Amino acid sequence: MTLSTEGRWTFSYDEDDFIIANRPGANEAVQEALSNHLDDARRLTSVEWLLSEWQVVKASYPEDPIGVAFNATKATLSGVGVVTISSQYEQFDSVTISEENFLSAVLDFRDFLSSAEGSQRES
Repeated sequence: MTLSTEGRWTFSYDEDDFIIANRPGANEAVQEALSNHLDDARRLTSVEWLLSEWQVVKASYPEDPIGVAFNATKATLSGVGVVTISSQYEQFDSVTISEENFLSAVLDFRDFLSSAEGSQRES
């Protein structure tokens, strides 16, 4: 199933300073997986690194299907234009989304961290 790429991802912090990813119409499991993965990235420099490393991931596929991991989560290019987000400690079920949707979330998260709201709590 391909998710609509209409609308932007939005981000907020919960009461425990955990990143919450939200997009109208997005599957709840996808929002949870992205929340976990981007919370693990958390810093603007880490997001910039993720975007840079994603080019290595794309260049290595399909001969060497690697991914980008942070702390307890990993995003892997699992097919042409398909990304699987998984937890190394089974915190959430693995989800598969379009690469376009994944990169949209990462870019929107970068914008959030660059904003006044996001940068105040970057840790």
